Amino acid sequence: MRPTPATFSLPEWIHWAHICATAAWAGLVIASGLLVLPWLRADATGEDLTHFTGHLSTASTVALLAVLVTGIYNADRGLGDSLLPLAHSDWGLILDIKLGLVSTAIVLGGINRLVYLPRIRQGKSHSAGATFLTILRAESVVMVGVLSAAAVLAHAVPGVHLGI
Repeated sequence: MRPTPATFSLPEWIHWAHICATAAWAGLVIASGLLVLPWLRADATGEDLTHFTGHLSTASTVALLAVLVTGIYNADRGLGDSLLPLAHSDWGLILDIKLGLVSTAIVLGGINRLVYLPRIRQGKSHSAGATFLTILRAESVVMVGVLSAAAVLAHAVPGVHLGI
């Protein structure tokens, strides 16, 4: 007898999409900040830097939008349509920390996208590229915190199940 393939429910598919989008966003930021962009700044032309940072920003933004949409759905399910678990459960506290870290990463990425990416595109690639890289590295550190909070959150009982 052949085993039947597992079927995922909508919440499981959305959670899977959230994990994939988070991996894409974090992977882009961390790999680019620690490996790719330093190499490009050292050995590539200003045009290559402009091309890469533009694509990095676009891909990160798309991944972030997917993270936000799926994350809102997952948080709503875990909160059970109430904000009380945010303040009255370990799960809520961890979610608060994760949201704070995600917000910090969004601000850092937004500064790069709105302030330094246009400067790189205008040909001020050396000084703007250095600042872009510094901010990207800071965002990388924050993303490690986001991933750590997500790992802890995955092992905590959602607030909706605590009867708060």
